[in-house]
Amino acid sequence: MPDGSKVKLAANSRIRLASPYIDNRRDIYLEGEGTFTVAPDKARPFAVHSGSLVTTALGTVFRVNNKNEAITSVRLISGRVVVAGKSFSNVFLQPGQELRLNNNSLAVEVRKEELKTIDPAVVKPQPVVLNFVKKPLTEIFNQLRQQYGISISDENANLQNADFTGVFDSSKESLESFLTTLCDLNGLKLVGNQAKGYTIQTN
Repeated sequence: MPDGSKVKLAANSRIRLASPYIDNRRDIYLEGEGTFTVAPDKARPFAVHSGSLVTTALGTVFRVNNKNEAITSVRLISGRVVVAGKSFSNVFLQPGQELRLNNNSLAVEVRKEELKTIDPAVVKPQPVVLNFVKKPLTEIFNQLRQQYGISISDENANLQNADFTGVFDSSKESLESFLTTLCDLNGLKLVGNQAKGYTIQTN
């Protein structure tokens, strides 16, 4: 898709969207069933319109299905989404949860799906590839926070005039290895791990 997001459509399904996107919004209109892997972009919400439901995400993987005229469903595979409808308040889904809307009675049900029922090919994380050209480290750390949903504290680091040109490819190196490289190149020190978050300090 224009922003690097990906969609896997089921048979007899289709999407409609503007290319390029309009008014800083990534609006997708779905008929049938599609699984969406969303490229993070806080400035441009990613919204899938399916019947009377609107599912909005900021970097996640989810499946929307309105093939059944009686039921429209949204299943969250990873990340977080909010589902909006005319007959109910916004519903925030957690990974593994599925929202089902009865299109006749407008009743809404949220159920927890067993992970083993999810297509492994969909769950498998896609490699993260980020290209940087004289990108300030403050912006790189912000991008990585959003991409991985982790804490990276740089309050005690001198990042003035610190930038980086290069590529991060998660299929070739770990996030920690990449952060270590950034620190080594700029006289900084990396403390912590991905489970608890990282702290960047001036050496």
